[in-house]
Parts: sequence; C-alpha cells; structure tokens
Amino acid sequence: MNDDPRRVFMFGFMIEDDKMALWYFSRSHSTKSKDFNYIQDYKQLISVFLSFIFADEASLGYDPTVHRSAAGDISYTYQIPMDGAIRYFKSTGTLSSYRSLGITGHMTRVWKAIEVSSPGGLPIPGKKEVALKDVWSEEDATLEKVVQDAIFAEVEKQKDLKKNGQASRLDLVTQWKTKIDFANIFQGNTYQKYFVKIEGDYQGTTTKIKPQDATPTTGLFFHNRPRDGDPTTHQIPGSGSTRDHGDVTPPRTYKPKKRYNVVYSEICTALHDVVNLKTSFKALEDALRLALVILFITGWLHRDVSTGNILVFVDGQTVTGKLSDLEYAKEFGTHSGPTTGTPYFMALELLTGARHRVPKPPALDDAFFEKAATGDTAILNVVCNFQHDVESLFWIALWILLVRVNYESSQVYAKHIYVDEIRATSERINILGPDTYLQEALPQNLHSSLKLFTPVLASLAATLFDAYLARDQENKILEIDAYASVYPPVANIFSVLTLVASQADEKRDFPGLIDLHTNKLIQKTNPTDYSLIVNPQVGPPSITPVSTRGSPEPVTLTTPVSAHRLPEAITPTNPTFLVGSLEAASSDQVPLSERPKRRQDESEDQELPASKRVRLPPPEHVLRQ
Repeated sequence: MNDDPRRVFMFGFMIEDDKMALWYFSRSHSTKSKDFNYIQDYKQLISVFLSFIFADEASLGYDPTVHRSAAGDISYTYQIPMDGAIRYFKSTGTLSSYRSLGITGHMTRVWKAIEVSSPGGLPIPGKKEVALKDVWSEEDATLEKVVQDAIFAEVEKQKDLKKNGQASRLDLVTQWKTKIDFANIFQGNTYQKYFVKIEGDYQGTTTKIKPQDATPTTGLFFHNRPRDGDPTTHQIPGSGSTRDHGDVTPPRTYKPKKRYNVVYSEICTALHDVVNLKTSFKALEDALRLALVILFITGWLHRDVSTGNILVFVDGQTVTGKLSDLEYAKEFGTHSGPTTGTPYFMALELLTGARHRVPKPPALDDAFFEKAATGDTAILNVVCNFQHDVESLFWIALWILLVRVNYESSQVYAKHIYVDEIRATSERINILGPDTYLQEALPQNLHSSLKLFTPVLASLAATLFDAYLARDQENKILEIDAYASVYPPVANIFSVLTLVASQADEKRDFPGLIDLHTNKLIQKTNPTDYSLIVNPQVGPPSITPVSTRGSPEPVTLTTPVSAHRLPEAITPTNPTFLVGSLEAASSDQVPLSERPKRRQDESEDQELPASKRVRLPPPEHVLRQ
C-alpha cells in the first residue's frame, strides 16, 4: 500500500498448518478474521478465492480516480473535480513522500504535477506545474481549504470592524512598533500571499467503517511494555485535558479516513531543504511576523508549526516564507481534543503537560472562582494557545543551527534537546528560561562563526519564558488579547536573527549546511544565491526512519490497529473478527516547578557520544495525540 498511491485497502491471507485467516488492511485500521480449517471447510476456501479472482479493481482496493502509467517512468494521474469540470493532474516528480513500515496513518504524498487532457493524455498548453497533495485524513477532519477560507473571511471581518470604527484586533497590530507596515499588508488581499495558494481541492473515497461486532485485542502485533526510561528525561501523559484523571487513554473509535487532494498553485520548498541560513531565517521571519500574526488576528491556532509546514517560495530574487498544512488549525478556545504537533518543535508546555507557573500562586479573582465553580478546569490545565505556535519557531531556529550546520559538537548537543517522542529532556527544560543558561550552553556547542546567534537566541528564550509567567500571574491564559504583547519583541528578535544569518553565510570559516536527504555537505554558493534543494525524490533514512508507532504521519499516541470485516461483496460468510492494538505510550507528568537543577556536571552532559555526525529522527514525523 505504501508503494502504490492507488491503494485504498488491500486483502491478505495467512495459512498455518490446516488453519487459514483472512486480513483486511486500510489507512484507518487492519482486521484479522478468526481462523478456519480450510481442509474441512473447503467450500469457504473456494468461495474466498473465487471472490478475489472475479472482483473488479475497486473491490480489490484500487481507487478508480487515480490512474497509473508505466510508459517511461511510472507516474500517476489524479482525477479531480474542480470548477464544475473533471480535471486531470499527472505527477512529474515527488516533492515529499514519507515512508514507514506502517500502513495506517495519513501517508501524505506531495507531487509536482502538470495538468493533462486525460489519463495518458498530453499536458495542456500554457498550464504551469503545480503541487498536488494526497493525504488520508480522519473522516470528520476539517478540510484544509475550508480552514483557509475561514481564516481569510475572519481577516475581512476584522478589517470591516476597524473600518466602521468598532473594536478590532487590527487595532492592536497596527500599533506595534515593528518594521512591518501592517496597515499596508491588510490593504486588499496582500496578506494571503503568506499562505500557500490553494487552486482547488477534492474529497475522495473513504475507508470502510469498523463493524460493530469487531473486538479490540491487545498484543496481536506487539507486546505491550513500558518504555525504557532515561533518568535524564521525563515521560509525560499524552493529554493535558485528561491528566487530572490519571494516565487513562480514551477508547479508540477507529474512525474511517478519507482521501483528500489539494492542488496548490505554487511549488515551494520545505524549510528543512533550504541551502543557506539567510533564506532559512527569512522564512522564519515571514512565518512569525506575518503568517502567525494573521492567525492571531483571526483567533486561529496552527498547532503544528514545523520545518515541513513552513515553505519557501522563490520568485526571482524575492523570497517569501509561507505557512501551510492548516487542516489541524483550530479557533482559540474551541479545541477540546488531543494535542497535536511535531515533537521536535512542540512548545515545552505541551511536552510536559504542565503550565509555566510563577513561584507563588497567582492572584485569585472572582472570575477564577466562577470558572472553577462551573467545572471549567481549563484555567488550571495547559491551554493550547498562540504563544505555543510562536515558541515552535524558537525550537526550529535552534534546530537549524545545531542539526543542519556541519559541526560535530552542535549535532551531538542536539541529541540532548530533540527527541522524537512526546517528552521533554532536561536540557530542553533548562533552555526555555532565563537567558543565562543559553548564554553558557550555546558557545560550547555552536561553531565559532555562529557566536553572534548566542545572545539573540538567549534573549528570545527569556522573552518567551517571561511572557508565559506574566500571563499566568495575571490569570489571562484564556484571553486572546493577552497574547498580543508577545509578537512585537519576538518579531524584532527574528529580524536580528535574519541579519545575523546573512552575515554568517558570508563568513569564510562557516562550515556550511548538511543536506538531510543525503547527509552530505551542501557546496557553498554565492551568499546572495537563493538556490534551493528542489524536488527530492524521496526522504532517506536521515529524515524518515521507520516509525515504531505504525505511521509516518499524524497518529494518536495510542495507536491501535482496529478491526474490520471483509467487504460484504467478497466475504462468503460473516465470521467474528479480532482486533490488534499497538502498545500505548504511558508516562509521568513533570511539573515545571520540578525542573532539574542546572549543573555543569550533569550525567547527561558527561555521556555525549563520540560519533562524527549524528543522525537525528525526522522533524517531519508528526504525532497526533
């Protein structure tokens, strides 16, 4: 299924001695039937094989809207209804494709494609190449275009409020003292260019639902076992919303998944494929000062800011950072489901499940007691908020300098910060705090040509930490306007980071960046050259290792493999089915008040590996809890 994008589901069978069992695999779940004796029940055996032999392609799990061409290089043509007509887009290359041994999950593919007249037809003259995303989303997930349209509609609403003299969050933004002329950006639809332009989308086929008589069974594929703990790290519960009720995982609902195709007008490059620091930090600057500010104005949270979701669009000598993948965005205060994000870049509060708190209890006012009396515990729990998206940019900036720069010490140090799990290492906990810690830690691990980054990043960490504490002390966690003050200072800091990055590119002793697809050094180019690594054909092990959770894309922290009957048209009988369940991640909550003491002789620092180049897990590996 991972090799052929036409696949919606597939069948299999297993024979052991005189026993036979049938299997059904899809993006949402897998199913195993009860064994039957194929020697004694030979009629059922014959019926099963005849069903397979005479079934059409759709019944065998092939999507009729995706066509495969083997003429020359293998390509796929997607049949997408758009603008009242059927249009065809043929793949011409792979922009991203994340692989794993698992088949459940979102299995996102992004193609470079060209519009053609028909399956097997020629390209339509005058049509430019586009990007086409093919993803399997939850059946009830909000479509990306729907979210983007809602965000743009809210911007227009805020503009109308301001025009009519009514209270608008645009009033807050236009008063900020930054280099950005927000009043000009919100003239017309200029603001929309900081998001990837969607030309059209299509919701295709849906996987079958789990039958009511299917029974979940643990240990069918993996034995449940506790994770091996690292004494220098802290494992945390999966959901802040349920942690007060113990480490209890809600029962899996085994929701079907739907195929969702999106056609983007622009072909962009993911941030982790950019070849120089200047372009990388310019993209981060645009993502913060423009895209995330626009989300703040509209009251939306992105909830998965990562190097794969920040894209770079180059038009001549103009570089624009864009924010993509909005399907998991939510309006602030409406999110009641599980936490989402890429572990490498998630905010520390989301990794620990505990809020940044002042040493003394916050002042308790009438509003606090009213919320507590009505059972509203959100004021006590971690609330997914705007600053979490902003903080992700800090961890991305640090990741670029530690992981992508060709310097052994920084790559070794990065292993003690970035782990591909929902947990916070002690080093990560220490970093986000007063600027004294980074001022001491970074010079020991950054290349000497990057020393100017140290005070700027230390200031950024301290600014974020102080903003958390101030908001907590004032009991304004649930007030949108309380987050406005964090953007101006952080935006100004990212302006400085972009300047420092452009200077670093020009230094003779700068060691250069690593191409994560080949793990090789990118040859130095003119520092003003905006060349990018374009269209990597497939993500190699350095950024796409095999997932142990059964999916290379957003998955729940508990990843059961659910059960499903074979389709009625193929199943000769109606046996009882079993369901397998992958191991569930369990962990202990770590309040930030119990941070490890900052000691230079800490065991984690004494046991640094001596490898010459450390391959870290993928930034693209997204966990959905």
